[in-house]
Amino acid sequence: MSLNWKEIDAVLAELPLVDAFIRKVIQPDFRNLILSCYHRSQPFDLLICLEPKSSRMHRISQPPLKAGQAQRFMQILRSRLQGGRIIDVEHVNHDRIVKISVRQGGKTCLLWIRLWGTAANVILTDENGTIYDAFFRRPGRGEISGKHYQPQPPEQPPDEGFRVRDFPGEGDFNSRVERWYREQNRQQRLQLARERLQRQLQQEQRRLQQRLSVLRDQAQESEPDQSWKQLGDLIMSNLHRIEPGMEWITAEDYTRPGSTVTIQLDPTATPAENAQRYYAKQKKAHNSRQRALDEIENVEHRIRRLVEQIQQLESVQDPRQLEQQLERPRQDKKPAAESPPGLSFESHGFQILVGRTAKENDLLLRRFVRGNDTWLHARDYPGGYVFIKHRSGKSVPLDTLLDAANLALAYSKGSNDGDVYYTQVKYLRRAKHGKTGTVIPTQEKNLSVRLDQTRLQRLKHAGDKPSQEQARGTG
Repeated sequence: MSLNWKEIDAVLAELPLVDAFIRKVIQPDFRNLILSCYHRSQPFDLLICLEPKSSRMHRISQPPLKAGQAQRFMQILRSRLQGGRIIDVEHVNHDRIVKISVRQGGKTCLLWIRLWGTAANVILTDENGTIYDAFFRRPGRGEISGKHYQPQPPEQPPDEGFRVRDFPGEGDFNSRVERWYREQNRQQRLQLARERLQRQLQQEQRRLQQRLSVLRDQAQESEPDQSWKQLGDLIMSNLHRIEPGMEWITAEDYTRPGSTVTIQLDPTATPAENAQRYYAKQKKAHNSRQRALDEIENVEHRIRRLVEQIQQLESVQDPRQLEQQLERPRQDKKPAAESPPGLSFESHGFQILVGRTAKENDLLLRRFVRGNDTWLHARDYPGGYVFIKHRSGKSVPLDTLLDAANLALAYSKGSNDGDVYYTQVKYLRRAKHGKTGTVIPTQEKNLSVRLDQTRLQRLKHAGDKPSQEQARGTG
């Protein structure tokens, strides 16, 4: 609620405005103006607030807010008023319009403060009423540079029914007005921030619920198809029947006596390699399901955290705490379609990421790995970073560690024999002023590695997208 005319009189009665000097003009935002004044009896700061539902003016005890970028109106006020002396103050017609006359450099300017709710404004004119500028330029009212401003007397005298509110607390009227509006502003900010943050958290919760539904479908769809393993087994049990260049083989289906299965073969591959391709299909489905299950666990954890945050909103009483959460960037949020750079491999259910350049290394570090992931790098040689993605509740098996170490050596400038050191990502420290992606490891361990081409071929084969082979069954 804005100040009424009697309350404005009560504010002005306590302020030593006449003969005060305007030391500084501050415009902290697009609704408020502060005149920092000095009078021989006391220095004080005068707040002029043009909020539609709480337009007012009064002394403030807290230090003025710092202005951001210099606003247009603040600049002209500083040039015309700063250093000037207030020679007169008038509450014009008791109509919530205060005229402050300021003498500076031999010239007099008039500062008109109109506290009319949605029509509130501050207008600067010369002593004849010609407008220099206005806080809000309103051409429809003629409140623009060069026009004339002279408030007209109201059609009716001021309503004597208004009363000066008994604002709670101690101190003079200005002090009590300041505290009351400060508390009202705090409550409004708190409610607004609480509602905005609640909407934001609920929107994120809905997004995660949709993501959870998709992941559950993916986990169900990627249920390992045992038929791929069956086809591999049938090939292995019929190795003696497969001749070079064969594209199909028909074998007895041991799961259904009396039935046969026709299996497509790659004529350029050996029988054992053909079997491995079907085993790889089954393994890939298993790994895809495991990744989906791990992501489900992660999303469910995030949903539980969001629910807790929403429930705790009512207990927060400091609006700044909620406003900081609203302004905080979402570090964990990235476009759903974004894929990690570099190469990706599968090893015993673990995902291995490989950066091949400094840029890929840096991007993986900044956006695609977390503290519990494992980092590997060839010792004493430049090369790619290798990461083993952490799986909740699972430790990295030795065979996966050796797979990653071979990749680290293979994508480095070292030889076929060398050392690879490894540690968790949380123990990496970025090198100050270092090149892109450069890190210094701590708590690292060492592996001596001899490059294993068979292991590398297996990794590359498992990482390839399988072709659209088909298996046909006959009964």
